[in-house]
Amino acid sequence: YISNEGRTVLYRNGELIGESEFGDGGSFEVPSEAAEYRIELDHTQSMFELTTQQRITWTFESAHVAAGDARLPLLVVRYTPELDERGRAPRGRDFCLPISVQQFGRSSAPRSSDPTLDVSYDDGATWQPARVERDGQNWKAWLEHPRRAEYVSLRASARDRHGNGVEHTVMRAYALGAQHGT
Repeated sequence: YISNEGRTVLYRNGELIGESEFGDGGSFEVPSEAAEYRIELDHTQSMFELTTQQRITWTFESAHVAAGDARLPLLVVRYTPELDERGRAPRGRDFCLPISVQQFGRSSAPRSSDPTLDVSYDDGATWQPARVERDGQNWKAWLEHPRRAEYVSLRASARDRHGNGVEHTVMRAYALGAQHGT
């Protein structure tokens, strides 16, 4: 059995505005007055080995804007690990995970606080904080891949200077394989 399921939920000032199941589009009518919003997106799939589940929560303030300017200030945490052709990193050693924070639909990076990153090597049963260091306009997280782990799951959060935030969990973000060079 192959599954591909998802759900989008929208809150305005903490009150549920609407929800839609995967494939329904997630279009919601909201009042034009300024408010605090939270969008929760959940997606699970069993077709592929990696990225089996994602949960993204965006928080931001918004109000009515002129037509054509309706770009939401949604932040995105991006990972650019050096993986092999099968999406694997070496197990049993330290690993550098490059991280960037971007704003959806914008070419320049937002001014954001240092992101936090938690890592799990047991499909989310336990999490541990990763050391994150600034690297120019981006960051590097330092992970210690265990010798016996099969997958790496990531849970990150970031905020920009306007208070917009993102929390992003990716189960089985990448796999672990043999040590490079062995």
